[in-house]
Amino acid sequence: MKTFGKLTYILLIGLTFMQAGASLFAITVNVSTLIESPPASLVSAQGPYAFNPDLFWEKFPTLVLITLLLALVFNWKSSLRKWVLAGGLVWILSGLVVFILLSPAQTEFLSTEFTNTVDQELIALGKTWRNYSLLFMSLSALSGFIYLSGLFSNNKQNR
Repeated sequence: MKTFGKLTYILLIGLTFMQAGASLFAITVNVSTLIESPPASLVSAQGPYAFNPDLFWEKFPTLVLITLLLALVFNWKSSLRKWVLAGGLVWILSGLVVFILLSPAQTEFLSTEFTNTVDQELIALGKTWRNYSLLFMSLSALSGFIYLSGLFSNNKQNR
């Protein structure tokens, strides 16, 4: 059981950093392109061949949450518990950022119809969306670093 606890913990670290990396990709490639000169730049997010990462973002956080819960259960009696709880709280905070700030801004931005006229208010909204995305990515990465710190701390204690 001790080995399974460590394995779920290491999996949690990997998945958390994958989520932060996916967010970094979304910001640097997708969001930065979309907010360049909206609404004309929205062409890559609309139409039959639009880039749509929804499937990933609908499934992956659930996978991280399940792994977080498993890591918590299997490490409850170990010194890693406090690290799972601390990183998990930061990760949950990142989820709140998504639901309260990021998703509404993203939905409003992406629901704009295509035109060739650049909209300054839409540019401002796009920058707000990007900033919320950066906050989400930072919190996701921070939770990963908290988990990683726990792994190193646990290894020092076991020597």
